[in-house]
Amino acid sequence: MTTLAHDLHVLVVAEGVETLAERNMLVSLGCDLLQGYLLAKPGKPFPKCRGPPDTSSWPRQPGRDGRQEILVRHRLGDVAVASAARMRSSSPSSRAR
Repeated sequence: MTTLAHDLHVLVVAEGVETLAERNMLVSLGCDLLQGYLLAKPGKPFPKCRGPPDTSSWPRQPGRDGRQEILVRHRLGDVAVASAARMRSSSPSSRAR
């Protein structure tokens, strides 16, 4: 199976490696990446998401289609992105079109 994945230019990742014997077998089979308790103990969980940011005070500019876009200051220059509020207010059916 690892040969097929490599022929398709896909990395092979082995998860749940807990013993040195498992690690040695997976390396001999050609796994590219290993993950598990043997290599790293579990870390702290990620903090809970606070929800979408309040974008009401962000600078805006007119978009190409006349709608307002948020102007984001970036070290490479100004980048205009679609308004998060506009995306939240649109229904799933209108986004699918």
